[in-house]
Amino acid sequence: MGFDLKSGIFKMFCEQAIETQSSNSSDKTMEKDENHIKYGDNHKKYIFVIDEINRGEISKIFGELFFSIDPSYRGIAGAVKTQYSNMESEKDKFYIPENVYIIGTMNDIDRSVDTFDFAMRRRFRFVEIKANENLEMLESLGDDKDEAINRMISLNDTISQIDELDRNYHIGAAYFLKLKDISFEELWEDFLEPLLSDYIRGMFNEEEIMELFKSVYDNPQISSELGSEDEVG
Repeated sequence: MGFDLKSGIFKMFCEQAIETQSSNSSDKTMEKDENHIKYGDNHKKYIFVIDEINRGEISKIFGELFFSIDPSYRGIAGAVKTQYSNMESEKDKFYIPENVYIIGTMNDIDRSVDTFDFAMRRRFRFVEIKANENLEMLESLGDDKDEAINRMISLNDTISQIDELDRNYHIGAAYFLKLKDISFEELWEDFLEPLLSDYIRGMFNEEEIMELFKSVYDNPQISSELGSEDEVG
């Protein structure tokens, strides 16, 4: 009985990117055609996506690579010896090449975000994607597209007017894609109402706020009338 040392997913991913870099470093020829200059894979980028990165334990996701993902330590100059390298070769070192990009998705309102390491924050560029910026996703709804957009924007505008809530609590277009299979009423009852109820849990006027949410969801024009009023708390 024994154990075999095997590379993890991220290490294998980086090794493939390194191999691509190495194979192309000796071939820097360019092919020119009538319309553009075409490069080989020398500029190929490898993108590693970690969904809901803040829900994981950062130290276990990156481990010793926490140091290596810093842009200042990319490439062979920043190679490190891992704790298991002595099982294969004392000289074996690992590094993350410059052509590897790491994308982590996260939701700011997830409870676990409070534990997100500040040192990790410094290693990433943060790009906010607002709920109303992905409306093109709803093109697939056909005739229901305009109504879905109006209801979503109306609901999100109202959410922003509630004390203790802000745009981080907005409802994204992905929820409304469910309208391909269910009705607007079913979307509210089975998905939106439970989510919004959880958002405002503990507020003294929960019932009143939920009634407001339902009203602007059913009648989107109502939210525009509330725009000039004070926040509801």
